[in-house]
Amino acid sequence: MKLRYLTLLALAFGSQASINDKLAQCAQLSDNGLRLACFDALAKQAKADPAMAATPASNESLRRPAVVAKTEDKAASFGMEQKVQRETQLEQLTAIVTKVDKNPYGKLVIVLDNGQIWKQSDSNYLSLKNGDKVVLDKGALGSIYLSTEGSNRNIRVSRSK
Repeated sequence: MKLRYLTLLALAFGSQASINDKLAQCAQLSDNGLRLACFDALAKQAKADPAMAATPASNESLRRPAVVAKTEDKAASFGMEQKVQRETQLEQLTAIVTKVDKNPYGKLVIVLDNGQIWKQSDSNYLSLKNGDKVVLDKGALGSIYLSTEGSNRNIRVSRSK
């Protein structure tokens, strides 16, 4: 019985149909055994005929774009790595605090002179006031730490604007 289905599948897939059409036809089969046999037959055809195999260009559409936005101002892109090209990133940024607030959970919300807004994401303590010069450093795994210039204390922050 399975042999009959395999021959029917082989006849149904002519060489004129593209691999994507054949995959779509296989995916529409409701019987699990038939669907698996269909995909196996396609794999054997692709192995035998290299022209039928998927090209890297077809896989490009499945990948997430590496660059979402481009900017020339390195300071404006600091902390937004997923949206900026890798070669334009800074490892450190120095700025002056213009406003310090606390959110309802007691975490700091820091506004810098360049218009960026940073929120504290850990529970460490750092004394900040308006006019303080701060340094933002990149840490491991994409974390960013804020410290006052000349101090050993820091807090983990994330950029909100």
